[in-house]
Amino acid sequence: MFKWNSQNSERWVRFLFATVIVLFPFQYWFAKCVTEPYPALLLPGFEGGVFNAAGEVSIEPADVSITFLGGKKQVISLRSLFADAPSSQFHVMAYYALHPKPGGVPPANLWSNARWKRVILWRLFSGFTQGKIRRQYWSGPEPATIEWVRGRMKDLFPRQTVERVDVIWYTEIYSKHNHWKITQRSPGPRVEIKL
Repeated sequence: MFKWNSQNSERWVRFLFATVIVLFPFQYWFAKCVTEPYPALLLPGFEGGVFNAAGEVSIEPADVSITFLGGKKQVISLRSLFADAPSSQFHVMAYYALHPKPGGVPPANLWSNARWKRVILWRLFSGFTQGKIRRQYWSGPEPATIEWVRGRMKDLFPRQTVERVDVIWYTEIYSKHNHWKITQRSPGPRVEIKL
């Protein structure tokens, strides 16, 4: 039977410290080369917004323009569309699902030409693999996303028929020299979802 004593606890403490020291370089590499690890030994720095040389910060919000049967239009916020999503996550979810990426359609041999390598990545690291693809490549809204938007429109506008939903992204620049007011708002990509 194992008895816990001070000598055993000292060994465990030493073992724990050695393990953490060995894992820190691996976590550092993983954070720099792959993605932010979770759970992590060390929390991220939470740097916040990055200023450009002129002391400005840019963000990328979106408006949702809804076209009803008959041509009537209404604009709602992205937050209204993602009302059931956590407030800390809805913008990232919208960016993955409803924002065009510069990489276009993902290439067929994105991870490797070897089938066994692709199977290992998709089976063992499916969330990581799919997240990496969605951050870099875009082939339009996925069918499940379109169905979700259709369901949200029925929830938000039960007595009206929605023909189309446009998600219009913008780049807004705020200046600290102008008391953090918008100094520039320029249109960005637009996603059209026909329902």
